Amino acid sequence: MKTPIFATIVMCLFMLACGGPDTSVEGLEKSMQENPSPETAVQLATAYMAYVDAHPDDQAKNSDYLLKASNVYYDLNNPQEAGTLLQRALANYPDEVGPIIKSSLNDLRMKMFNDSTGRIDFAKANQFIHSAETFADNMKTDSEAPQLLHRAGETARSIRDFNKALSIYDKIYEQFPNFEKAPQALFLKAFTLDNDLKNTEAARELYEQFLEKHPDNEFADDTQFLLDNLGKDDEEIIQSFQKKQDS
Repeated sequence: MKTPIFATIVMCLFMLACGGPDTSVEGLEKSMQENPSPETAVQLATAYMAYVDAHPDDQAKNSDYLLKASNVYYDLNNPQEAGTLLQRALANYPDEVGPIIKSSLNDLRMKMFNDSTGRIDFAKANQFIHSAETFADNMKTDSEAPQLLHRAGETARSIRDFNKALSIYDKIYEQFPNFEKAPQALFLKAFTLDNDLKNTEAARELYEQFLEKHPDNEFADDTQFLLDNLGKDDEEIIQSFQKKQDS
């Protein structure tokens, strides 16, 4: 009976001597590498933010920790908290984190598709959409912002999040009117309403708006064709082609 009690006392003394689990940023990062868990992830994100709050003048480390904390919350499927931290990083350290975010977005875009199956990773796709939108909202003067936003719209359509795609197309067209693909965003909004959401009346209005505002755009002929055949099924479209050929 004495041996177990003695072993327990020795173990307690050992833990006290070691100071218990290492809850420093470095210790928690090591724990995440060796034995990752949601609980440790939350502890790590909390440790990052505690350091940022306690050391407001440590610009280099704070920008890094804000991005790392944001990524932790994306991994935990908490885009709202992740976006808040990403926005804070961009607001306080735009020159430091801007290039890093652009690079990570390009990497993330490449990782969205599984090379062996061709399927899209929905978690990575949603992270890309959310991060690209947050970047564009906070870095409007960055030359790559509208292009990243356009790719986010394409990604939203590819995962069939059509309402998100529509809101992104609106943002491109309204906030980046000089972007070369801004007219295309208006076309894609109309096409999404027409082809995916079957809202023909809303699509008609936007097709007509597109032709009025961008009559010489490369999508003008496509727009006119879609407008002429709005609401028709495939058989009706084929019949209209045959009539034109016979006339």
